[in-house]
Amino acid sequence: MKTPNAALLYACRVRDVHDDLDFIKTFCRNSSVLEIGCGTGRIPEALLDVGITKYVGIDTDPQRLEVCQQRFGSCAKFRLARANFLDVNKKTYGIFDRILLCFNVLSEFSGTENRRRALAITASLLAPGGRVLIALPAPDDALFDRTTTTIRKRFVCNGELWIAEFDIARQASTKTSEVTVRYSQESGLDTSIVTDHYRNEQITREELFSHYAASKLELEKEYGSFSGSSYDSHSQNIIHVLKAKSS
Repeated sequence: MKTPNAALLYACRVRDVHDDLDFIKTFCRNSSVLEIGCGTGRIPEALLDVGITKYVGIDTDPQRLEVCQQRFGSCAKFRLARANFLDVNKKTYGIFDRILLCFNVLSEFSGTENRRRALAITASLLAPGGRVLIALPAPDDALFDRTTTTIRKRFVCNGELWIAEFDIARQASTKTSEVTVRYSQESGLDTSIVTDHYRNEQITREELFSHYAASKLELEKEYGSFSGSSYDSHSQNIIHVLKAKSS
């Protein structure tokens, strides 16, 4: 059997992540949806049965887009695009009732300038009365007390047991985390090692509000979890529903 690539292994690894899906389904019901950083399709698969009028998923990784396409097949209302979101415009993609930047996608735009540009483009793609959903981990400065961390997780992919080993290197001065993931088969029958790498930057609430103000967006609702609880100092997530700023 062919060794799965990093995209398929990632999709299998996050298969049990579903605490946000009911919230997102309710948010997107009977709407046109743009998802920035759609990855391997965890969210669009969940949206198949909630009356979506149009879904466009954008990502830069062709392998992840291929896995994503396989999850919802040839549904005419769903399409994918390989693109850098910073190059996206209304003329090509149109406007949307709901725009999603979930699963810490905003932090993948490195630096203040790129984040504000991404949010300004987002605002330009909103239909009248449209809303934006942003979800990312709540900031935790204590994480940066440990410069390195190793985490292991077991999961099943194509009927085989795999191990994901995460090596996380943190830089306190920039609040960044460099994550290398090494996938290996637990049985040892396939000795291949598949690697993946990504980088996260911690974003504070204060930074978010500054970005919104610069991007013609404003906060409508704030939550600390996908169960709808209010945000407080103990929340593990920042979940923001945004609207276009009143003129």
